Amino acid sequence: MIPFIVFGVIMYRNVYDVLMNKLSRDSKQNLIEVNRGIDNYFKTMENNIDILSGNYDVQNVNSNPQFETYVLSALQDIKENNKDAINVYFANTSKKLYMYPEVKLPDGFDPTSRDWYKNAVQNTGKDVFSNVYTDAATKKNIISVSKAVYKDGNLVGVVCMDVDLTKLSESMSSIKIGQEGYVYVTDREGTMIIHPDKSQRGKKNVTKLSIWNNIKNNKTGFIQYKTGNQKRYAAFLLNDNLGWKIVGSMNENELSRDTSSILKMTLLLIFIIIILSVIAAILISKTFSKHINKIVDVTKLGADGDLSGKVEINTKDEFGRLAKYFNEMIENIHSLLSNVKNSSNNVMNSSKTILKMSGETNKAVEEVAETIDGIAQVAYSQAEDISNGVNEFNKLGDKITSIKSMTDKINELSQNANDLSKSGLNMMDVLIEKTKLSNDSSKEVSKAVNDMIESSNTIGTITDTINGIAEQTNLLALNAAVEAARAGEAGKGFSVVAEEVGKLAEESTEATKEVKRLIEDIKCKNSMVVNSIDTSLKFSNEQTVSVTQTKDIFNRILKALDNLVSDIRNIEVSINDTYHSKNFILEKLESISSSSEESAASSEEVSAAAEEVSASMNEFNKMSQDLEKVAAELEKEINKFIL
Repeated sequence: MIPFIVFGVIMYRNVYDVLMNKLSRDSKQNLIEVNRGIDNYFKTMENNIDILSGNYDVQNVNSNPQFETYVLSALQDIKENNKDAINVYFANTSKKLYMYPEVKLPDGFDPTSRDWYKNAVQNTGKDVFSNVYTDAATKKNIISVSKAVYKDGNLVGVVCMDVDLTKLSESMSSIKIGQEGYVYVTDREGTMIIHPDKSQRGKKNVTKLSIWNNIKNNKTGFIQYKTGNQKRYAAFLLNDNLGWKIVGSMNENELSRDTSSILKMTLLLIFIIIILSVIAAILISKTFSKHINKIVDVTKLGADGDLSGKVEINTKDEFGRLAKYFNEMIENIHSLLSNVKNSSNNVMNSSKTILKMSGETNKAVEEVAETIDGIAQVAYSQAEDISNGVNEFNKLGDKITSIKSMTDKINELSQNANDLSKSGLNMMDVLIEKTKLSNDSSKEVSKAVNDMIESSNTIGTITDTINGIAEQTNLLALNAAVEAARAGEAGKGFSVVAEEVGKLAEESTEATKEVKRLIEDIKCKNSMVVNSIDTSLKFSNEQTVSVTQTKDIFNRILKALDNLVSDIRNIEVSINDTYHSKNFILEKLESISSSSEESAASSEEVSAAAEEVSASMNEFNKMSQDLEKVAAELEKEINKFIL
């Protein structure tokens, strides 16, 4: 019965969901049609405004005042072709307003300051709709549609039309959503524009409902809400052109009217199924009771130890198969008990044999346990010795590692010494070359000094000649002076000349003496230079010999270093081999140590296991005794059955 109820509930919920989706889909489709109707309605207004903004007279009236009559005529045509149009007007940039029907405006009225004018200018080339507002005189909801007028890219003015929304409201208010639902329209701020209840138009009561935020913030949707204690459904849609919210409101009855009949049908179907189920259950239970009593009678005989009874049910249904299998079970139990009786005799005989063998096994296990314990002690001792050997070998490995590191350093130092020796040998070659150049330069300097000494000697000879000439000139000057004195007044001028010549001769003599002294000084210094050069050449030759000997020593050192580097590399290879062998041996020793420890541990475990086996054998001995008792009791119990 419960499954039928669950099935009914599930079916009702599925039908309810289907109807709910259908209601949502149908209501949204209705709103789409309403939205299309609103767009078409205002499309007509847009077309009229577009025609008016493109009118030649309107575009040129500012520069041609004679076109004013044509402009007013165009405004009149638009008004008369649109029954919902209240006023049609054109305001130019000079703040002049052309309007049909004509309305007297207050002095200083500036149409360019109005929102309809500013919004049209700000939205070039677009039809601009104002917010819905209530006309003060008629109390009607009105909307204005305007558009800027341009000529050759220059603003001429703005055309505008005021539209009465009464007829649109009446036509939309008659639309039904479902059977009793209705449509209403608000602007983006929640002001009611269209509503079946005229008293709601122009008010913002919808903003007080719990659904308003949802409607305001979403383009479309379907929601459930409450007004007082009444549940309602609302589908809503946004008109993108005007920003209006189109809402379809429905009572909960729209859905419950369809679901209630389905619920009643479901409950009736469940009730009929329950009645039929009860009748079928009574009939089936009588048949069940008859067959079950037969099985109970045979089962009672079996409980008393009589396994000779059989269930007689010859039907081909489940009870027939149950009787067949029950009889087979009784026969199997009969056979089983016969086998158990035979087995119990065998168990009793075997238990006596096992009891005897367990005593002997227990003794042997104790001896094995003692032997294994001794093996475990030896294994632990071996493991400890191997562990000590591993530690010592680790120390040896550390030494080998240290030697390897030192060998690497020696190899590096030997290589550096080899490089330095080669560098020193190169420097020796350079030094020999420089010494040779220095010797050549010294020889050239020595030759130049000797040449200068020869020149000094020549200058000395010339100086001696000049000195002799000066002395002869001086004597001649003295003679001339004497002769001039003799001549008296006539030789006075000649005397002066002779005196000057004498002075020049004396100065020449002094100059030649100074030159001679300088030449002697130069000769002395040149001799010293020659001696120094000779000494330098001697030392340079000795240095060349020393450098040559040093070069030979460097060559021998370099050869010895090459041999040393080769030997060190051989040692390094041997040490590396030793190092790797050390690692291999250490790894094997550690493996042996680990194996020894595991062997010792295993020996201990085996010893413990042997002790456990010994204890188990004691327990087994006890269980063998118990088994003998159980076998005797089993035979006693089996004898109670009638086989």
